[in-house]
Amino acid sequence: MSDRKTRLENYYREKAKKEKHKEGEIEIDDNATVNLCPQEGGAYVQAWVWIYRK
Repeated sequence: MSDRKTRLENYYREKAKKEKHKEGEIEIDDNATVNLCPQEGGAYVQAWVWIYRK
């Protein structure tokens, strides 16, 4: 994996944590999978979503 790709993946993971992470509801791991989409100017970041059982 190239250094540039690693830096981009880390950037998007951290951005996702800052913008979307909500403890106990939406959580993003430090090693979450990142799917770079440069043509759209962003990326998909893997997250855990908690669903309550009723």
